[in-house]
Amino acid sequence: MAESEKEALANLNLLFGVLALKMDFIDQDQLVQSMNAWVLEKSRSLSDILVEQGTLSKSRVAVLEALIEEHLKEHQNDPERSLGAVTSVTMSLQDVRQALGNMGDADIQQSLTGVTAAFEPQMASEDATQTQGDPSGAQAAASQRFRVLRPHAKGGLGQVSVAQDQELNREVALKEIQPRFADDQMSRGRFLLEAEITGGLEHPGIVPVYGLGSYRDGRPYYAMRFIRGDDFKSAIRRYYEGVEAKKSPGELTLDFRKLLRRFVDVCFAMEYAHSRRVLHRDIKPGNIMLGKYGETMVVDWGMAKLLDTGEGESGVDFDHAPIALSTSRDVVATSMGSTVGTPPYMSPEQAAGRLDQLGPGSDVYSLGATLYHFLTGQAPFRDRDIGSVLNRVKQGDFEPPRKLVPSVPKPLEAICLKAMARKPDDRYRSAGALAEDIEHWLADEPVSALQESLFQRTARWLRRHKTWTQAIAVSLVLITLVSAIAVVLVSNSLKKEQIAKEEAQTQRDFAFRRFQETRNAINEWVIGGADAFDQHWLFQDYRREFLEKAVKALEVLAEQRLDVEGVQIDRGRVFKDLGNLHRLAGHFDESRQKYQEAIRIFEKHPDSVEAQLELAQVHTQRGLFFAEKNERDQAESSYQIAIDILEPRVTEDLEQTALAVTLGETLLNLGNLYRDNGDYSSATDALQRSVDLLDRLTTGQSAGRYVIALSKASLALGKTVYDQGHPQKALQLYDRSIEHCAQLLQTTVSETREKEFENLDTREVLAAASMLRASLLGKLGKYKEQFEAYDLALRSFEQLSATRRHERRYHDSTVGTRYNRAMAFYRIGETSKAEADLRQALEHFQRLESIFEVDVYVEHKATAIDDTGRVFSDQGKDPEAAQVHRRAIEFLSVLAQENPEVFRYRERLAVSRSNLGRVLHKLDEDLEAVEQFSEAVKSLEEIVEQKPEVHRIHDELATVYQHLSLLYFDRGEKEPGRLAFEKARRNWELVTSSENVASINYLNNLALLLLHCPVPELRDIRLAKESAQRAIRVAPENSFYCTSLGIAEYREGNWTQAVEWLQKAVQLQSGQAMAPEQFFLAMTLWQQSAGPNDEADQYFDAAVEWMQSHRPGNRQLQRIYEEAKQLRETRKTSPGT
Repeated sequence: MAESEKEALANLNLLFGVLALKMDFIDQDQLVQSMNAWVLEKSRSLSDILVEQGTLSKSRVAVLEALIEEHLKEHQNDPERSLGAVTSVTMSLQDVRQALGNMGDADIQQSLTGVTAAFEPQMASEDATQTQGDPSGAQAAASQRFRVLRPHAKGGLGQVSVAQDQELNREVALKEIQPRFADDQMSRGRFLLEAEITGGLEHPGIVPVYGLGSYRDGRPYYAMRFIRGDDFKSAIRRYYEGVEAKKSPGELTLDFRKLLRRFVDVCFAMEYAHSRRVLHRDIKPGNIMLGKYGETMVVDWGMAKLLDTGEGESGVDFDHAPIALSTSRDVVATSMGSTVGTPPYMSPEQAAGRLDQLGPGSDVYSLGATLYHFLTGQAPFRDRDIGSVLNRVKQGDFEPPRKLVPSVPKPLEAICLKAMARKPDDRYRSAGALAEDIEHWLADEPVSALQESLFQRTARWLRRHKTWTQAIAVSLVLITLVSAIAVVLVSNSLKKEQIAKEEAQTQRDFAFRRFQETRNAINEWVIGGADAFDQHWLFQDYRREFLEKAVKALEVLAEQRLDVEGVQIDRGRVFKDLGNLHRLAGHFDESRQKYQEAIRIFEKHPDSVEAQLELAQVHTQRGLFFAEKNERDQAESSYQIAIDILEPRVTEDLEQTALAVTLGETLLNLGNLYRDNGDYSSATDALQRSVDLLDRLTTGQSAGRYVIALSKASLALGKTVYDQGHPQKALQLYDRSIEHCAQLLQTTVSETREKEFENLDTREVLAAASMLRASLLGKLGKYKEQFEAYDLALRSFEQLSATRRHERRYHDSTVGTRYNRAMAFYRIGETSKAEADLRQALEHFQRLESIFEVDVYVEHKATAIDDTGRVFSDQGKDPEAAQVHRRAIEFLSVLAQENPEVFRYRERLAVSRSNLGRVLHKLDEDLEAVEQFSEAVKSLEEIVEQKPEVHRIHDELATVYQHLSLLYFDRGEKEPGRLAFEKARRNWELVTSSENVASINYLNNLALLLLHCPVPELRDIRLAKESAQRAIRVAPENSFYCTSLGIAEYREGNWTQAVEWLQKAVQLQSGQAMAPEQFFLAMTLWQQSAGPNDEADQYFDAAVEWMQSHRPGNRQLQRIYEEAKQLRETRKTSPGT
């Protein structure tokens, strides 16, 4: 079809639609919807589409067609003139352009442009405030600062010139609205929006704006940095020209990685824009500028949209305030159903005109399409017909990059396809996440978009460990030869034994030696290789293959039945090894069978020390087996059998060190089993025996294994006595464990690589002991020492993570320590430090989640997000706090629904709902707050019924009731407040029956509830005082407990005792006194002096300063402040009362 015919057809259909609209046969949305359908299938008439959609009847179609025929006759059968006349008489031309101008169809755009040009006089008369202007006068106005040097480029709405900035003597890019759009209010609004958004986005990856102004006739312009360079599209073209010109592979690789890093810069620039709630909506290679000096900038924000609050927030952290516009959003709003952007790069939701669904994910799709262009050298959709392109975009119908360019790396293709997923939820959650995946590829790390094969993971590992890999390769060849030869030799020896009795002993000895060599080779190379791969989480499949090879090799050996004691014992070891391997692989039935076979063999040799040691070790392994299966009685029985075998021999001869250390480790396992069952008395006995025995082994020339075993036993005993209410003894045991590890590290740090894993084990025990010590010191109120211990633990775990960066447990421990330190900072009011640690922990949890995709990291991530909300709330950032609490609830809700059997997920969800309820109450959204509290109570009550022995749940339930009571009291609803208060009290009383470290926080929580209740008659000062005293007996240096007792004395009117305890709390805080004790010190001194008191005023002012800098949003602190402020005013106005 000729271009003139296509234009006439577009004019006729547009004329039909406009007349139908103005005769009130259809509305504007129906016009837009039908024109979108026509764009996709231009062979049909608009009238047919309207009838098919049920919008227009055939009789009305006939009326309109007759009217159009007459109207065309009136205007020389020229559809363009007819359309212009209709719009100028019956409808604002701007209205037509606003409704249809953003559809992105060339034919419709041509029709609108033609009508605009033909009817500019009518357009000018539509708005008397619009002026055509005098171009020469306009340029004169601009010349005051910017002097145009030469034209540079022209786009859809604006034109760019290179200009001289007269004030700063530099070249800039001056962008002006094109003359044909200059008097169109919608176009002006879009131009101004582009200028304000570009100017408001201050980021190295977004072109800076130097100034915004207007000419005398009102036409706007703005100046921005002139980028000397080229666009990304041209850079891609040059790269592929180099490919065709057979440029050297090294140069091409360097060019490829440079351009890919430029693309990463673009992603981070868009991540920033999204954090300011701005969508670009037209990301493509042509809108990315590459400067000559490494600059990468996103330009042309003419299609940008500013999201409303709450719109498109999924997966994006809005860390910055949204851009404030002087331009009305209504002026530049885009009609629903219209398409915006460049079709080959726009998202499916953009192509469908569903602008209500646009969010950061839409820009992520366009980034993916831009990456596609880079990987293949061409756009993902290349049809000439725009309707066909839009249809294919909506269907996700494009060829994968590797189909066009087979050399595209699979991970990059996977990243591209994930970014270009049809559904926004299937794409990267943010532009930053897309960038991080590409950075992983650049660093030769696995990417989240691709589940790598065993071969790919192995190849990466081999690239990084060439020396070690070569050794493994040689070793595997050797083990294959050794195993094969040894088994043949064993078989031959048996035959020779039958043939020649005189050679029997010689052959038996030879067979025995070969049997042992084969077993040792399997253990050293195959099982050892599997253990080495166990250090790398990427290679668990490879490790399983090694273990399966070991099982097969050992099964062959187990079939050899030489009637020699040494061989029989070694056969027993083979069965023990098989039992261990099957246990590690999760094959419990096979493991049980192999252990039983090993026991049967070893029991036949009661006089052999070697066999009895092996027998004890098998029973210990069976104990671990049963413990893993939660069969605790059988686990205890297995451990006890091992102890009964070993203990008489060790008592008789301590020099039997192999027996002694095995006995110590078995007692350690038994003690851990008892402690997990809550049998602290039995646990203490077993663990103390383990410590005493291992301590005796380390007095001489001790091996590292003994010291490590002693350190582990000391840690386990420390945890047990801590749970029994003996914190000082626990602290001594932790310190002793740290001391042993530190001494061992001094002796092993300079030794050969053979000691490396032993060294790592020591460092791990050292770090674990430091973390346990830090937690205990916090409960005892020794905060300075607590953070020193946390720092030591964190440094140790970070060293372990760096040394064995692929080993998961070290990363778990590192981020766990950082999270624990964050919460320790939070408890003492250091909210800024807490926030910083939580952010780092959250990033780490998110990385681990993307790698392992296991629920535990989702839980940890959600918990860190929720606790960040608590920090925000204390900082007075309640809207942000509510937002992050809701995000945590989203994650935890999914976990709870998918794993109903895991009560911990329901527990965490309830706590998050309670935290959200507290924030909503502060925001005066009490109805929803009550709903959140009620949901939390319901869940926790159910868990308490199922797990009454878990005191932590009672504490959390009491906390929810406490905050619910405060909400009711604030609303003046005294009776429901009283009921919630009583339930909080009852739950805390249930878990404070004993005085130990585990319950002292509950004692203090109970005391604070009873001291601070807003309804004075519900306070119980006597019980509060008693609870605080009990807590202090366990931890006399904890400043929080001293403060609680001081408040209790104040409430009773015991001013002297109150001052004593409150001043002790201040002293324990080492010059960093917090607000509560200082507020109450001020009140106590005012009460004592019965009037003004300078010292009291100083305490009050210091408390206010601390509150404002640390916890300005803490509601309880605000209540205490109001109480102190009121007393201060009373003492000033009525001294002596």
